Amino acid sequence: MSRREREQEKSGERNKQHETELQDEEQFRQLLGVHLEKWDSGIEPGIPTDEAMMALVRGHKQETRERFRRELLLFWLVSIFVLSGMFLLWMNSVVLFAVVQAIAVAVGVIVAGGLAIAKKHQGEGRRHRWSGGK
Repeated sequence: MSRREREQEKSGERNKQHETELQDEEQFRQLLGVHLEKWDSGIEPGIPTDEAMMALVRGHKQETRERFRRELLLFWLVSIFVLSGMFLLWMNSVVLFAVVQAIAVAVGVIVAGGLAIAKKHQGEGRRHRWSGGK
């Protein structure tokens, strides 16, 4: 059998397989096509209108604005409380005020150093071999 004859035979087999697939697909569409189209149209989400999208954006902006105002108010209340306490401490005992300030500075340095170390170690896992580790 020559090469050309083998290629023609393979081509004929492919054509038969393709025809069989087309027949199977046609039978599938005849049996279930209508039902699948109904099902697809039933579960397909509707496209929101421009007005609905604008309402969603407005609502999100309003919620964000309200959350920002609440957080800002809480920040001011806490800061007023802390500053008032520090002022009262300064008025009653300058030495105790200095001790509290020194402790606050020490805690700040320790926390900042810990965060820097944690960030350095966190970044090591994400470095790629080809970047030279930099």
